[in-house]
Amino acid sequence: MKRVLLGTCLLAVVVFSSVSWGLDFMGAPVSTLEKNQWSTGFNYSYSSMDIDVKGDTFGNHASSVISLPKKLRLNKYAFNLGYGLTENWDVYALFGSVRNRADLNYSGDADWPGNRVSQSGNEFLWGLGTKATFYEYEKWAFGGLIQATWFNDVAINGSTPVNDDEWTHTVKGELDMMELQIATGASYQLNEWVSFYGGPFVHIINGDFKQREYCSICGLEKDTTDDVKQSSWFGVFVGTQVNLCKNMSLSVEYQHTAFANAVGANVVWRY
Repeated sequence: MKRVLLGTCLLAVVVFSSVSWGLDFMGAPVSTLEKNQWSTGFNYSYSSMDIDVKGDTFGNHASSVISLPKKLRLNKYAFNLGYGLTENWDVYALFGSVRNRADLNYSGDADWPGNRVSQSGNEFLWGLGTKATFYEYEKWAFGGLIQATWFNDVAINGSTPVNDDEWTHTVKGELDMMELQIATGASYQLNEWVSFYGGPFVHIINGDFKQREYCSICGLEKDTTDDVKQSSWFGVFVGTQVNLCKNMSLSVEYQHTAFANAVGANVVWRY
């Protein structure tokens, strides 16, 4: 009962945290399944990271300008299905949804100064990953993981009034992105129910930002696609795993790079 209460408290800290942090949940960088063992679970993360869009402006008409998005906030929900290929090697798949919130900077128009927020609906997300244990010594295990996720058509939209609101200039964007995380590290088994893990990782994103500009009088004015890159590659992560019962566990972790942070949680059942 105490372990279940502890796990519930840890999960509540992640879900109801007021900070805006990013990246994908990874988990311990070692194998967690036995040979031919299956697992199912659920991942959640609330994300924020700086991105670099290789373009000029998102929207630019007359004296109204909308800058390209520089920061993304992503809510991600994913079910995971894992399988133990050997005693020291796991593979898994992720299926879920992503919801975006982007800050857009407006300038040049007296009626719409400062920032505006664009929020998308839920779009499909999927991913693949693998974990392996390289070496074990007493309560320590050392290993690594590779995880990649993809999502498409996440909307980022905005509009500016022109000529005292007589007509509007609208920009509609769609973000397609792939995120790759490669990590190595160690896990320490404190006791039968609690373990801690952490290590360095590399985070790489690659994507396209497709944008169209519309005038309420003229119609479509521009249709372009810009490349999207990340602002930082290298980071560190730490986490803890609590075994709620024999075959069920809860993990909570924190990740940090120079321009992104993350908190994430995972509940998994092994069978």
